[in-house]
Amino acid sequence: MKTLISLFIVLVSQTDIFSQTITHGPFISAVTENAAKSYLRTNTTTAFDFVLSTDSANFTSPFTISDSTRAAKDTSAIIAILGLQPNTKYFYKVKINGIQASSIQSFRTFPLLNAVSNFSFAFGSCEGFSSTVINEPIFSQVINHNPRFFLECGDWGYPDYADNFPNDTNFFSLDYTKIQESYHLKYSPQLGISDLLKTTPIDYIYDDHDYMNDNSARDFTPDYHSTPGVLVDIPNPPGARENSIKAYTEYFPAYPLIDTSEGIFHSFRYGNVEIFMCDNRSARSAPMECFVPDTSNSGLIMFEPPAGHSILGQVQMNWLVNGLKTSTAKWKFVITGVAFNKGYKQYLDFALNPIVQNTVFTSPFGSGNGKNFAGGIVDTWTGFPEDQNRLLSLCSQDSIANVIFLTSDSHTAALDDGTNAGFPELMSGNLNQTNSKLAHLTDSLGMNVWNGGGEGIGNTNFSHTFGNIDVFGNDSVRLSIIDTLGATIASIIVHDGVCINTTGVAENFRKIKNIFPFIISPNPARNFILLKTEDKDLLNSKAIIEIYDFSGRSIISKPISIQNEMQLDITEISQGVHTCILTTEKGKFVAKFFKGD
Repeated sequence: MKTLISLFIVLVSQTDIFSQTITHGPFISAVTENAAKSYLRTNTTTAFDFVLSTDSANFTSPFTISDSTRAAKDTSAIIAILGLQPNTKYFYKVKINGIQASSIQSFRTFPLLNAVSNFSFAFGSCEGFSSTVINEPIFSQVINHNPRFFLECGDWGYPDYADNFPNDTNFFSLDYTKIQESYHLKYSPQLGISDLLKTTPIDYIYDDHDYMNDNSARDFTPDYHSTPGVLVDIPNPPGARENSIKAYTEYFPAYPLIDTSEGIFHSFRYGNVEIFMCDNRSARSAPMECFVPDTSNSGLIMFEPPAGHSILGQVQMNWLVNGLKTSTAKWKFVITGVAFNKGYKQYLDFALNPIVQNTVFTSPFGSGNGKNFAGGIVDTWTGFPEDQNRLLSLCSQDSIANVIFLTSDSHTAALDDGTNAGFPELMSGNLNQTNSKLAHLTDSLGMNVWNGGGEGIGNTNFSHTFGNIDVFGNDSVRLSIIDTLGATIASIIVHDGVCINTTGVAENFRKIKNIFPFIISPNPARNFILLKTEDKDLLNSKAIIEIYDFSGRSIISKPISIQNEMQLDITEISQGVHTCILTTEKGKFVAKFFKGD
């Protein structure tokens, strides 16, 4: 009987051993020149050994860290790895009960502070996997570019997809179990990013959809698209914000955070580069408070943000300002979830044009009038000019050079050398989301705020993309938009304040547009448009004029004789954005205009 009992105990013990498996991880983050962190989750709480070696084939004298996953932490653990050598490649694996439970993976520690080297890193955002696993081929291209680290800049999944805002504020982040599940999806071994994480350290900052809900701020979430012309701030449910911050600290192996009462912002160094990871959600002001009634025009609104209206909050803004002032890095990258580009003020002015404000129309971003679209535009830094101007004035007055913005969120990618944006800026926000074509559409309307090119600017490429940054020591950096096939859509080089367009695509496209011989006015228009030309070679020549609506349906098509000024009746056409194509002996010329009511 004792023998049978002993055998039963052994069998139960062995069954328990083999049932303990890794469900998520391990992967590496928070790397410095001599330390790192790793995340690991198992299907049940268990002790494990995290084993490192500088030789992938020889783990006989390894560096071992023994730890356990914890029930109170969703059967996960964050492992602190200390005492490493600078600029050294390490291989690691996990053992459970002495048996190897993970593949052998690798990472490289960072070089010493201020060390000068050539290297690359990558970033991106917006992966809409909701509750299902999908294929993400863009990460194969990220891996091919061999980045030293990858920055995940928000909307790493859309856990708010099942929320019913604005009908209710029962946000996913109110339920801590749902937040845990969102991290399970982020770290799923079936996603494309999991292959990248086997060889590349990651850092992460959330944005609106993986923080709380669409365009959420500290205390409010705006509803700007439910009803034409209505912009309101709805109070966030108590506890949702705090849950998101807490979960980040518990389930992501992060760099030291500055002030978790204000968000998850932090920074780190790689040699001569400093990365400032900004949390543009946890402390931002009430979004719609920037609009006030236009007292001279009943029913219209104006953009007049109050003093202190901030995208980062004063604590984080002071941290960023002081960090830029005191940084000894040659290159300073500021990462935020939304575009910094000051040129977006053109979009806002267009949306607040009296004609556009009162016109209901449809675009790829939904239906609404100008007020509704203005509500979306102010989710970017353009809605916070006090913060924008503070940073620009600081860098100008204190001669802080080589500040570059890396931004996301817009489901498209574009570049600016700083002429429009204020700082050189690379926006990359569609790792696997359907392309919004925002940069393309606004460019085609003549609002050319991305002078370095991008998706749909001088091309028809609307693929999934990531941002790639090549650092050439202290000499220069190259900012590139790379698509799923590895093609460079656009690229600029930043060299001590001088920017060079290395693709030439956008520049050549601009030259073509600059010789466009017709001006359309007014724009926006109500009943008619005037086409004017100063090109004497075109006068009296025969042409065909065609008008297409946003869906590509032909509305007007008729032959004309070109005059210096031609008036076209548009009374009967629908409201919204339209394309005018003029086919002449000198070729085709294309322009956009907006028809209001």
